[in-house]
This record gives sequence, structure tokens and C-alpha cells, in this order.
Amino acid sequence: MSNSQVFDGESVTLLEMLQAREERQELQRNIFLKAPQGTLLYITMNIPGEIKNSKILKRVFECELNSLQRKFSKETILTRFVSNKTGNEAYILLSINPVLLKKRLIKYEEESQLGRLLDLDVHYKNKENIFQISRTEIGYPPRKCFLCDNIAKECGRSRSHSLDDIRLYISKKVLNYLEENSN
Repeated sequence: MSNSQVFDGESVTLLEMLQAREERQELQRNIFLKAPQGTLLYITMNIPGEIKNSKILKRVFECELNSLQRKFSKETILTRFVSNKTGNEAYILLSINPVLLKKRLIKYEEESQLGRLLDLDVHYKNKENIFQISRTEIGYPPRKCFLCDNIAKECGRSRSHSLDDIRLYISKKVLNYLEENSN
């Protein structure tokens, strides 16, 4: 397998990404209708650029999703998986305190080989509003950039690194992961 195969997928437009975000928010609302007291774990991958999905990215996402499902099997109420050209998404509704879940997910991100490539967002409903818990709200530092020690959001906003450099990093991580987990 080569680096180029990791990003061998369809390009997406800004409009498609915006539509996907609307659909995602609608799906989140519908999930909370089924169990308003639950805590929603929303999982995606941090894939910059216009290609958000490929066979390899989907395979890696499914491996990480399976790992998380095993980790939280006792608390799981509902699971939903969506894969399209705007990326892979998973929704896991859990019966667990949102702050406790976020802390466990931060630990998972730090210990998992691909944890930094995952976006593990925690949402909960309070009355009619849906809220998200951030790392900083519960005393953790912001995520670091893949390539340097700066805050990831700052590097992304300022475009400190080229898309090629970021993709090369992601490709190496993904291919190493697949090689080590091919048994």
C-alpha cells in the first residue's frame, strides 16, 4: 500500500460539506429524541483537504469504531454509522455522564495509535438545547498539531503547514497502523 492510496477518494465541495453538517445536526437531534437523557459520542476523522474518505480511511475508521464500541459496550444505547464522500461518521448514544465520557475519550486519544486522527466529540441535551463538551472546559489543554507543538486550531487557521505535509503524516500513521494490525 502506498501513501497515495490513503487519499484515493472523491473530492468534496464546500456545499457538500455544509449539507453534510446540516444532515449531521438533524441526525443528532433525532437521536436525542429517542433518548434525551443519553450522552452522544460523535466520531469523525481529522482529514484536511478536499478528499475526506477512501477505502483505506473507511477501514481504519471502522477498526477504531469497533475498538470504541467494545470499550463502551455496557453503556451503549444506540449506534449509527454513516459513510459517504464527506467522511465517515459514527454516533454512539451512551448512558454515561458526559464529563466522565470526555475524560475517558481524551485518555483514549492519547493512548491509541490513531487517537489524534479521530475527533471524539461529546454532546448532551439540556432541556431543548444540545451542548458539546470541550477539552478545555474540563481542564485539559487544547489538542496539539500533528506536526508541531502548537495548538492544532491555531495551525489550521494560519495554515502553518502544507496540505502535502499533513497528508504525508496521516498516510504514514494510517499505513503503520494497518501494517501492525493486519493479523
